[in-house]
Amino acid sequence: MKSARKILATLICLCLCWACADVEGTSLDDAMAPDLAVADLPQAPDRPLPDLQPDRGEPDAGDGKSCAGALPLKKQGQIWSFKGKILASDADNNLALPRQSCAFAATPGVDRFHSVYLNAGQRYAVTVDGGAGPSRYRPALYVLTSCSSPQISCEAGASTTSSSQGLMLRPKYSTTYYIVVDSTIGPGIAGGYGDYTLTVRPLTGANDTCTAAEILGWAGPAVATAGDTALAVSEVNAACVCQTCTTPGRDLFYKVTLQGKQKYRITVTPDHAKPWDPALYYFFKCPLSQCVGVDKNLGVGSETLTLTPAQSMDIYIGVDSRWGPADLHGTGPFALTVEQDPPPP
Repeated sequence: MKSARKILATLICLCLCWACADVEGTSLDDAMAPDLAVADLPQAPDRPLPDLQPDRGEPDAGDGKSCAGALPLKKQGQIWSFKGKILASDADNNLALPRQSCAFAATPGVDRFHSVYLNAGQRYAVTVDGGAGPSRYRPALYVLTSCSSPQISCEAGASTTSSSQGLMLRPKYSTTYYIVVDSTIGPGIAGGYGDYTLTVRPLTGANDTCTAAEILGWAGPAVATAGDTALAVSEVNAACVCQTCTTPGRDLFYKVTLQGKQKYRITVTPDHAKPWDPALYYFFKCPLSQCVGVDKNLGVGSETLTLTPAQSMDIYIGVDSRWGPADLHGTGPFALTVEQDPPPP
């Protein structure tokens, strides 16, 4: 009898549960499912979320024919560089710049734009080499801070008849800068096109002693570099014993190998944005010996020396000043060029 009552009670409960399920809109299986707390469910192992951040590596390269399509310089160690080529068939994009204030001369040649991120306050040497041979490229060089307003954003420039150009750049802001390789020679004209190597490297002033002179790698009829004597200390105070003056200014030194029986011209050009008065000299051994020096301008401006070695030899070049470091005209940025004189045809 008790057993029958239990069966009857169970049936009544099932009917009630079924009715409740109909009311709530759930199935019988749901109603009879065990009540599992969320904490009792097995947890999936921790997995890293997929990286949805944008790629922060090298930016996509354009064709370099416009500022917006600038080709990025790739960094190797502490140096950024790019090897490019301008064809005789390439056309100028007619970038309208205040040429005289930026590159010192009109630059109607084909433009190539490159981009590089630089840090504020750090000094950089920016150089471009147009190679060797009769068909060598004679580039000009300038640096922009903006693609949207290139006419007013030129930071520095260099343009001579040499196949190598150099300038010193000290960025005011940590941002992307646009380096333009151009030419004072128009499109399709010999010298206005060819291979080039563009290099950007930080300056440290480590070459402010003769024994630590920076080596200038000779790649053609000319080689260029840039520096800033503000980074240096003064090692040579009497360089002009080979002339008639003393040079108490801060000095930087360079070493280059020259071929015998070939005339060379060495030129130091102070940056037009910070005019100062450099002195220039060369000698043959460290410490300084048999010095030949020049400070003809006795004021703001470039200085030039020429020499014709009797045989192949190394020479040391000093960039200095007859003014002391505290003087307004005693230190500053400059470009240094060594080239065959006259250059080969």
